[in-house]
Amino acid sequence: MVRILATSRETLPVAGALTNEYFCQDKTHCCKDGIASRGCGCEKEASELMREKDDFLQVFMNADYNWEHDSDEKPDSYEIKKMTLEEITAQGVVFFIAGVESVSIALTVTAYYMALNRDSQDRVIAEVDKALAKGELTYDSLQEMQYLDACIKEAMRLCTPDSISFRVCTEETMVAGIHFKPGMCVDIPLAGIHHDPEYFPEPENFNPERFMPENKDAVRPFTYMPFGEGPRNCVGMRLGLLQIKTTLACLLQYVRFETFPETMPVANGVTPRKTEREWSFQSAIVLTSAFARTRLQCVRHDQNYTHLNEKFF
Repeated sequence: MVRILATSRETLPVAGALTNEYFCQDKTHCCKDGIASRGCGCEKEASELMREKDDFLQVFMNADYNWEHDSDEKPDSYEIKKMTLEEITAQGVVFFIAGVESVSIALTVTAYYMALNRDSQDRVIAEVDKALAKGELTYDSLQEMQYLDACIKEAMRLCTPDSISFRVCTEETMVAGIHFKPGMCVDIPLAGIHHDPEYFPEPENFNPERFMPENKDAVRPFTYMPFGEGPRNCVGMRLGLLQIKTTLACLLQYVRFETFPETMPVANGVTPRKTEREWSFQSAIVLTSAFARTRLQCVRHDQNYTHLNEKFF
């Protein structure tokens, strides 16, 4: 899998950069050694393994014991099969690499649409300030930022990181007059569905209200799938969303996103407008991704913080 990703430099530049030959040979061995140090492959009792850690890696290390603990019965033909060190290493590496590009794109487009929609950005900043008034940003406070979450979801609807998803048909069926046979590969046009006015009225408009809790019933199942859908959706979805929310919340404590006059529109045809600069220019950042390449500036809005450049840029 790592070597396959390494061939996708044009469409997945970040993954391509991380999966060059050096990474494949050196970094993979480093990951493998780290996992081995946790005791993978050692003969240990299930109870001892399950007591050690409660994290992503331990889930794979304990996978071969799930049947014993979750079921009173098992078929006579059942045979416990441990995941090998190589299999666990592959899952761990792909878990993080697959999330890098999607997180990069989501951060880019969310910052971009916030820069174009000042009212939405002001509301998110107020939400962050409200959370900070209670103390430091925590996992729980991030989960309470409903409007920030809605902005991220709407940005990912407009610029879906993976515009197409693939599934293999397992049973013969007929859908909309089309005959599908077992083994057929089905391409699902996520970007097309996300821009269908039947499911999202005025689909080209940035409208985070679509994803607020009071409107969640208006979003039909299987019409919003930036991370895929079903039992085989993106394994790194929650980690990715947490990274996006944390990064944006930390930045928006001190700065707001604004466009430059030369800021380029993204692929869905939205034309950026120039916003007024109420605060002095502090620093510029270049946000790039495989899907949308644009340039924004960060303008400081917290005048009590005097070391912005040292901490963030």
